Amino acid sequence: MTHSRRCPARPAVPAGRQPGVVMAARRAVRAAVAAFPAGVALETKAAPALPERPSHFPGNDRHVPQPRECGKTAFWRLFARPCYLLLMQAKTFTENARRAQIVRAAIETIGELGYAKASFGQIAKRAGLSSTGMISYHFDGKADLIAEVVRDVLTTSLAYMRERIDAVDGPAAELRVYIESNLAFIAEHPVELTALLESLRHGGAPGGEAGGGTGEWYHGAIDVLETCLREGQRTGDFGRFDPRVMAITIRQAIDGFHTESIRRPGIDVAAYAAELVRIVERATAHD
Repeated sequence: MTHSRRCPARPAVPAGRQPGVVMAARRAVRAAVAAFPAGVALETKAAPALPERPSHFPGNDRHVPQPRECGKTAFWRLFARPCYLLLMQAKTFTENARRAQIVRAAIETIGELGYAKASFGQIAKRAGLSSTGMISYHFDGKADLIAEVVRDVLTTSLAYMRERIDAVDGPAAELRVYIESNLAFIAEHPVELTALLESLRHGGAPGGEAGGGTGEWYHGAIDVLETCLREGQRTGDFGRFDPRVMAITIRQAIDGFHTESIRRPGIDVAAYAAELVRIVERATAHD
């Protein structure tokens, strides 16, 4: 007795429903077609004719139906390339999220432990990474990571201040809000400020410029503030004084608050800001 071997019958798919893999493939095709630029001609080749069925097959006089277009070029342009671009976008999003996670862990590590103790091992542990190799994959050494830390804190602080400065008009009001918002950010983000100053002291200039660090960042901040003070003098909102000396005075008073808040954790930032604003208003007013 002979037994024929047959594959077990596949369960029938209920009408209106498709297996998960099929549905996922169809969604991918629809996304790829939607992402593909409309109106772009496909470079296709005529499909090569398939050989006739061997003589021992029944129905030798029939031919297998041929697709109208085929070829690697058509497949790449219509489906593979759009899907590849979508995958690359997803990969970029994931990598950016991982970089942000590492930078955040570096800020917290430096802010709490200091620059000297902020090793890749400590940063990886805080970021929940299995090894330090993930940090090396995203950053070209510690200098590159520290530069990103500086850039991140400065970008966050500038956005925080700009939102408040843009809400007022006039050089005098802008200078007042500049002082108040700067001090408020320092009080609300002590870890970020400590990480920023620690990084700048060790040459962590944003962009990795040669000779960067605290000096370059500090003088850049002074230059911007001096320009604003000169503009206020030009419009008649401020009196006569040396804009450079005034800019240095204001910047030093703001930066000194961070050191004072470390020595005196309970210091009132609102009272400090109000007193500094009164001093600056008297010093910049007309005689």
